[in-house]
Amino acid sequence: MKVLDFGCGNRKRPGTIGIDINPLTNADIIHDLNSLPYPFEDSLFDEIIADNVIEHLSDVIKIMEELQRIS
Repeated sequence: MKVLDFGCGNRKRPGTIGIDINPLTNADIIHDLNSLPYPFEDSLFDEIIADNVIEHLSDVIKIMEELQRIS
């Protein structure tokens, strides 16, 4: 089971792939979350955790569409 910890910061959950914009975090992948598309193939993740991050992004609808693409 592949799980993405979206906007993980320094609280990346064990066993997940973390993505965050900040290079000083525990993220596995450093990427601006407002920059689409994300560097993942379609339907890669079984689950996406997005804890306290969506409200900080520019276009929530486009972000949700992109998260749907990779899940």
